[in-house]
Amino acid sequence: MQGGLLAVLAILAFALGIFVGRLGSPSQENGTEEAKEVTISGKVEYATKAGITTGDDQCVVFLVPTLKNPSTKISIAELGPSDPHPEETHPSIQQIQELGGSFSKTDIHGNFELKLLKGKKKKRFYLLAVSGYTIRKRDIPTTDLAQMGNYFAPGFSDTLLLDNNPNKKREYVWKKLSVVGNDTENIEFH
Repeated sequence: MQGGLLAVLAILAFALGIFVGRLGSPSQENGTEEAKEVTISGKVEYATKAGITTGDDQCVVFLVPTLKNPSTKISIAELGPSDPHPEETHPSIQQIQELGGSFSKTDIHGNFELKLLKGKKKKRFYLLAVSGYTIRKRDIPTTDLAQMGNYFAPGFSDTLLLDNNPNKKREYVWKKLSVVGNDTENIEFH
């Protein structure tokens, strides 16, 4: 009788151990992955008229996922290079974060940080950086305008990139970025 009781207790202890062990790792049990915070940091620099490279303290940087367009286009009102630093509660910043992206404005040295949540798999984003000082001497390619237009409200190029003012056309960078983990992305305007 005691041998049978010990065998039952051993089986119960073994089953309880398996059950408790699985509670500690739900992502492995059901195949889902946990999101973790990832930081993309960098520095934006530009060349002054005197040829000196310095930090662009007026640059704005957007990071939006390549495969997820917003249901309502993102307004860039109060998010331009010459606007003051917006609050985290700004509706457009909230919309970008809900989409899975991030927004940052550079500090006085040209440094920025983009924070986002992502799983373990590589994720692709579009990065848009708009210079506070460098004037664009080229037209915006139609492919860039079309891709940016998937995210930003109509008129963004006239307002954010200042196409309606030929003397103040802001230089920008629009490119795909693969994010695996924390990373550094430096940008230089000429």
